[in-house]
Amino acid sequence: MGPNVIAFSSGKGGVGKTSLSVNVASLLAQAGTKTLLVDGDLGLANVDILLNLNVETTLQDVLEQKAELSDSLAWVNNNFAVLPATSGVPDMVNQGPDAQKQMGELLDQLGSEFDMILIDTAAGIGADVLWFNHLSQISTVVLTPDPTSITDAYALIKVIWQEYDRQEFHLLLNQVQDEEEAEKFYSGLTKVCENYLQFRPQFLGHVTKDSSVQKGLRSKKPFAQEFPQSQATQDLTQIVIRLKELSMNQA
Repeated sequence: MGPNVIAFSSGKGGVGKTSLSVNVASLLAQAGTKTLLVDGDLGLANVDILLNLNVETTLQDVLEQKAELSDSLAWVNNNFAVLPATSGVPDMVNQGPDAQKQMGELLDQLGSEFDMILIDTAAGIGADVLWFNHLSQISTVVLTPDPTSITDAYALIKVIWQEYDRQEFHLLLNQVQDEEEAEKFYSGLTKVCENYLQFRPQFLGHVTKDSSVQKGLRSKKPFAQEFPQSQATQDLTQIVIRLKELSMNQA
């Protein structure tokens, strides 16, 4: 697999992870990067809802060999495609080794067709979240200043480290008041990781709390496209630049 797969995960739900994944993909595509967004929330998929896509086949159909991979891609524009998942199918969450291997092979296949692959995983520490991170070259953990978000983000990092010995994580602070607040919470979580796990997560960046984000969600369009001058879009643009640099450095 090429060094172009990035997982977006979070310890808890409600931190804006899927919205950020959608908007990062949109900004990458806008910059000319052929981008695939995989909806890795296998039981409660919603990427297609945020983009108002008409989905006919899903990742489940591909894994069960009911559809060809190419037929399951939903194209937002010429540079941006989505591999949608299912919603309300509990069995999809508990995939065994065979399905995990198959998913790895699918990402390998797609790696030759796209410049960047983003995986929006489910929240929490489920098996699917862990192996999507294992399949990725870059693990991005999204969190907010909420104490439970920080605690759960640490738990996620710890479990992935225990299961796969991954020690490189990139933290994305969302819904913060400003850069100072983001750095404060990043510093706090970093100290805990250094004390108990003996490694230091990297700071990917922050996204300021901004009303344009909710407006984008309600309109079912990426806020980065609807409100290109907003503070949230400016913040996320810097994060996209860093992600591209990270991907190039690992190539």
